[in-house]
Amino acid sequence: MCCATGVCGPNVDPNLVRFAEDVEWLRDQDVDVQRHSLSQDPKAFAANLTVRDRLTSRGPDCLPIVLVGGEVRWEGAYPTRSALSEILELGDAAAFGILTPQVKALVALSAAFAANCEPCFRFHYDQARTLRVTADDMWATVEIARTVKEAPSASVLQTATRYLRPSNAASKGREAAGTALPVVEARKCC
Repeated sequence: MCCATGVCGPNVDPNLVRFAEDVEWLRDQDVDVQRHSLSQDPKAFAANLTVRDRLTSRGPDCLPIVLVGGEVRWEGAYPTRSALSEILELGDAAAFGILTPQVKALVALSAAFAANCEPCFRFHYDQARTLRVTADDMWATVEIARTVKEAPSASVLQTATRYLRPSNAASKGREAAGTALPVVEARKCC
């Protein structure tokens, strides 16, 4: 691959994409993570005696290797987020759920849009940019918020149209009877 993460090129391994996301999640948990690629940084592998010994005895099948405090804690496959959480004693990874700082920023951005609050929108836009949320993801979030926001508006417009702009035939019948507006049952508002 052309980069250290391995999440580029024409045939990206989904495990690498997941692991790259998990590494970012670890950083969001304030874990100091150093990631090296054998093709990009062979000196790091040669300089670490533990890794070098593993490579000498097992060959490349031992890769990837996860070291914590210089000690091998995982090898031979990319660990899941749950496994990383256990290795690093972060608690249950499921407790963190999917509400990453990026997702929270997108939720706040969509709420600001739905509330028609421009200062809030600008604030959460800047926050999302700081968290490296893409403009495409932010736009998709705004489109979802717009759709949700417009649904009640469209519904009440249909109701207003039904009451205030009835079809011509029904309207002529009511005008003949002397009633221009339909009688509706009074209800509480909201």
